[in-house]
Amino acid sequence: MGLAQAQSPGYQDQLFALKETGGADWNVSFLAPWATGQFSVSGDTLTFNHPQAQAYGFSAYGFLEDSDTGSPLQVEITLYGGGSASYTVPVVPGLSYRLADPATRSVSFSLNASRGDPARFQNLLVGGFSESALAGLDLSWAQRTGSFTGSSYTLP
Repeated sequence: MGLAQAQSPGYQDQLFALKETGGADWNVSFLAPWATGQFSVSGDTLTFNHPQAQAYGFSAYGFLEDSDTGSPLQVEITLYGGGSASYTVPVVPGLSYRLADPATRSVSFSLNASRGDPARFQNLLVGGFSESALAGLDLSWAQRTGSFTGSSYTLP
């Protein structure tokens, strides 16, 4: 099993690779870091455009809020499908949440672009690292953390 990690000073950008190597030598293949303009927010719509991604993850605090108390909520979004993708965050009636007011919201986020199947890795964390579960595993992901205020944002 090979695991490699690289990060920028301050850890805003991190790159990871995880591969079942079968004991052989391994040349690490990272995804490119997130670049300017590859992620944006407009109101309730998220747009992802990392050219190497097969899936995206967006974790944010302050994008949604409790509709009864106005307290900020954590949201976790996973999108499958590579290339460019847009996602409009839905508000589901009866679930006691709403979008935070775009004019005044303050959002902190973690953004992931991945190659391989991130759900398979998450299943390993829950189900354990058996030989059969690890066979053929080959994942790489690029992570960016940041924050923004207001209704629109484009990754700098």
